Amino acid sequence: MFYRLYVDNIAASFKGFLGKSLSRNLNTLDGTAVVIANVIGVGIFTVSGFVYESVPDHGLFMLLWIVGGALSLIGGNAYARLAIKYPQAGGEYLYLNKSMGALVGFLSGWTSFIAGFSGAIAASAVGLSAYIGRVVAINNTTGLIISISAVVIITILHVTGVKKGNTLNHFLNGLLVTTFLILCIKGLITPSEISTTTADEVSAPNFFVALIPILFTFAGWNAAVYLVEEFKNPEKSIYKAVLGGTLVVVILYLLINFLYIKFIPVNELSQTIEVGHLLGNKLFGDLGSLIVNSVIITALLSSISAMIMAGPRVYFAMARDGLFFKQLSVVHPKFDTPTTAIIAQSGWSILLILTGSFEDILLYTGFSIILFSALAVMSVFLLKNNLPAIPIIWQVLYGIFILVSFTVLINSFATRTTISLVGTALISLGIPIFYWMKKTNQ
Repeated sequence: MFYRLYVDNIAASFKGFLGKSLSRNLNTLDGTAVVIANVIGVGIFTVSGFVYESVPDHGLFMLLWIVGGALSLIGGNAYARLAIKYPQAGGEYLYLNKSMGALVGFLSGWTSFIAGFSGAIAASAVGLSAYIGRVVAINNTTGLIISISAVVIITILHVTGVKKGNTLNHFLNGLLVTTFLILCIKGLITPSEISTTTADEVSAPNFFVALIPILFTFAGWNAAVYLVEEFKNPEKSIYKAVLGGTLVVVILYLLINFLYIKFIPVNELSQTIEVGHLLGNKLFGDLGSLIVNSVIITALLSSISAMIMAGPRVYFAMARDGLFFKQLSVVHPKFDTPTTAIIAQSGWSILLILTGSFEDILLYTGFSIILFSALAVMSVFLLKNNLPAIPIIWQVLYGIFILVSFTVLINSFATRTTISLVGTALISLGIPIFYWMKKTNQ
């Protein structure tokens, strides 16, 4: 199937489909679904225990999640503002290209390809087989087949038409939000039998250390802007899609974390990776793990689908600008999708699954999500003269977003120096590739 699609794309490149614009088929609900699906993954069921270890205080713990949600909404507002002015595919690649130069824009796209999207797809696919293995017994080979099959099948759906990919996104997203709400409602109406008092002191460095996994768990709030070129009415839809989708996630995340501290004793919550399953067992007894596993499996499938849809629009934009392999700018003549870009991303994801290298690449480049989103928000100020007047309050909030992001980055380099330096080196590998691509495409 991939071979046939690739051959079709080769033919398309000779028929004038190289660099063709994408068709406008998406609406607000489609963009909202992509945001929700991109954000909600396994993280919300795993990181809270480690966050609580750094901040062992119920009030500050919830405050951290509120801060993470607020920063996501502020960032989403800035991205939406930029997307309305520049309604083309590419997201921060496009904004950084225009504000800080082609090299910085390329490095953001390069990182998205090698890690940001592809690595996250690989991790989600492997996580999918792992959680399926908790429901039914499977061996390593079967798990590998499940992971790769999930990527291949979802890729084919997204390659063969935006409508098919959208239908899958809406189905998985509806199922995900419904099961999430059932879990939250059950928790809210069930009385707790544990004490909720805490009194441990929290240092400022620990506060920022704890913010890192929270920001990663919220990552994906900008997903809709990658697809803005395909919105029927981007000026009216993009704000609603980005901020509406992010707000839904913020509410769900705050509810689930409130339930963690409501039902899980302090000594069990701290440093527990199975926090979601602990909550499930408290609420549903022996069926708890099965229910939570089902929610996680749905979240992982939804996330894979959303990332397979969003990521290729970045490489498509880079290739159209002559900064990546030209073939990635081909729009399929029948399906109206950036087929080669989608296949390239999924192919790299499958390679990461087979080699198991996605864990390392995500570990080393994880901070880049915060880095490039901060630079993209900074672009609002650098491109200020090209944008409609920005209210002072939003300028202040954007400044807070940038300040907090760089504080987290500095703290990350101070506490995880080796990992951060290796990640910087991986990102820097894109510099010679940028100049080679630029020279080749000229």
